Amino acid sequence: MNTKLDYRFLKVSETSPGLEDDGSHGVRVKVKAAGGITLDSTGLSVDRSLLNEFLMVEHTITASDVTNANFTLVSPMANTNQIALTVYGGVPQNYGVDYTCKAGDSTTVWWNGLGLATAIAEGDEVQVQYPI
Repeated sequence: MNTKLDYRFLKVSETSPGLEDDGSHGVRVKVKAAGGITLDSTGLSVDRSLLNEFLMVEHTITASDVTNANFTLVSPMANTNQIALTVYGGVPQNYGVDYTCKAGDSTTVWWNGLGLATAIAEGDEVQVQYPI
């Protein structure tokens, strides 16, 4: 049975997608000279220094968090545009619509005036994933 691979879920990074359908139900790897994937006589390798390590944390919303419309993360984010937040029992939230991170602040998740302002309550548990 031949099944076509859905490469949309094989994205390597935002800046260097790297994988694509080769038209024969397989995958072709795009190697860039300055990219994180290299090819030599031993095969493909990844330069780990060019990859982000992601941290996944859980946080229980406090009354203070609700009042201040923010909470502080355990470690600073390497890139505030790559944060993902999900309220347990809810749906994944949208960055810039439901929550955000202010410019120059890599440790705080904010929702003042955004979607979470009317949706989050003390005791809610959230999961946050972000690059460190």
